Order: sequence, then structure tokens, then C-alpha cells
Amino acid sequence: MAAGAKILTTNGARQGKPRTCDNCKPRDTPGGELSTETVQLIVKGIVAALAPLELLRDNAVAAKLNIGKSTVWQWAAEGRIPQPVHIGKAAFWKSTDINRMIQEL
Repeated sequence: MAAGAKILTTNGARQGKPRTCDNCKPRDTPGGELSTETVQLIVKGIVAALAPLELLRDNAVAAKLNIGKSTVWQWAAEGRIPQPVHIGKAAFWKSTDINRMIQEL
């Protein structure tokens, strides 16, 4: 390598000196620190994202809503309940979607 040549990383920064910018600093508080409320919201979002996803078949949805299986499919077609998620040929409903719908009733 020639003398004085710069080694650049893929983002254009010199190797060993990471590139920084004003946009990289948190702007929540004057010192760039996050407030307790912001940290709590971030943690709550992470916990919700990591929660296991429970999938329900049509018979489980029917039992939760106290309706028949054919009514589950009819309501899904009409848009009265959330659409199922298809995995292969099987159809599943997210329990979170069904529970949210029940709470909104």
C-alpha cells in the first residue's frame, strides 16, 4: 500500500475511527441521555416483541367468540374479525388480534 493511503471501511470512515454524526446522539434530554419514561417505553416494546406468538385454529377462535366454525370463516370474509395467517394450507389467527377485538366490543 502506498504511503499516506487511507484505509476506508464500507461506510467511508477511516479504519479504527468510527464515523459519528449529530443524528447518532439521543436527543431526548439535553445531555443526550434517555429519560426514565423513554427507557420504560423501549423496554415495554421489547418485552411485547419478544412475547411468544400464540396462534389459534378456527375451532379455538369459535370457542373464544362462542360462535360456530363456519361463522368464524363468514365473519373473516366479511371483515368482522381479523384475517387469518396462512402457514402452508393451514389457517391461524393471532391470539393478540382476537383478544384485542374482544376488548374493543
